[in-house]
Amino acid sequence: AGTALLGKEAAMACTVAVEAVIGEHYNNQLRDLMEHADQTKDKDLIE
Repeated sequence: AGTALLGKEAAMACTVAVEAVIGEHYNNQLRDLMEHADQTKDKDLIE
């Protein structure tokens, strides 16, 4: 809500930055799961 006070462009820039961090986090989780696929009970989900 605070970014809305900064204007449309600032709010959009903040949204883009947050989405980038979330995407990086998800990618790191997937890499970790794939790296340890043989050790996880969820191997079928990864493949």
